[in-house]
Amino acid sequence: MNKVILGGIVDRIESKQVGENNNSLLTFTVITTSSYIRNGETVESNQYHRAQCWNQKADLYSAQIADGQYVVITGRLQNRSYEQDGVTKWITQIDVEDLDAPGLEMAVASSSNGTATDTTTDLPF
Repeated sequence: MNKVILGGIVDRIESKQVGENNNSLLTFTVITTSSYIRNGETVESNQYHRAQCWNQKADLYSAQIADGQYVVITGRLQNRSYEQDGVTKWITQIDVEDLDAPGLEMAVASSSNGTATDTTTDLPF
């Protein structure tokens, strides 16, 4: 089974149309943080995970996420290669099957309850 679940902060969002059929492609980075103890001190380490999705999911998710937002993504790991300057390079990325943006749901719930209003988020509906 090839399944990954990551929760982290969104960074470097890029949405574009590619190919002959103008397919939508959304790529972004999810930053996760882990910590460990070295010599009695806590050391934090950031990991950067490239994620992508296509077509309808790309259109939907690009309207829902923003840099700095916390998201949980579910998908599968995918390795691919490409050539750059005659050198074959490999990349591991997450092919996103589902994306949950808990902060977005909380903003919608807060504004409908009248307790808080987030005017900085443009909701897609």
